[in-house]
Amino acid sequence: MKKQWVALVAFGLVAAGTAQAGGNPIQGDPVVVRIDSPAFLDGTPQCPQFRVHTRLLSESGNVIGSSLLCVSEPPEEPDGMRIENGVLTLHVPGGEIVTDATLVYDFGGFPNVAQTISGTVVGGAGHYRGATGTLSGGGTIVFDENLVPHPDVTMVADLD
Repeated sequence: MKKQWVALVAFGLVAAGTAQAGGNPIQGDPVVVRIDSPAFLDGTPQCPQFRVHTRLLSESGNVIGSSLLCVSEPPEEPDGMRIENGVLTLHVPGGEIVTDATLVYDFGGFPNVAQTISGTVVGGAGHYRGATGTLSGGGTIVFDENLVPHPDVTMVADLD
């Protein structure tokens, strides 16, 4: 029996060392991601206004996951601005982080649009099960001559 425990402990240490040597993509706290390639999707019964799907990049630019913003209420549009409230889910290595998010767009410098992101982490799955905390971020989205958005936006989930 003692040999079995020693073998299990040794296997666990080797597996942990392999994950670290391989650049284990599961992030600790805070989780920092960059936004890439937004795709705007029609609404669904669960998400009646619209959805936005993006790729998520690491700080070094590698694709590490995706996000889905579900906007269920019509956006507010004060002069030169747009405010979207919804559920933003980050699908990252190790699980997902669910947030209630507010995205604010300032179109004053169009085609350069300033974006600010804020919110509350309200849950998660996998490694992030039961997560709480805050969501923050922002940056600039440049629209090219074909109105294709090119974001330079970073989000940070600061977990409690």
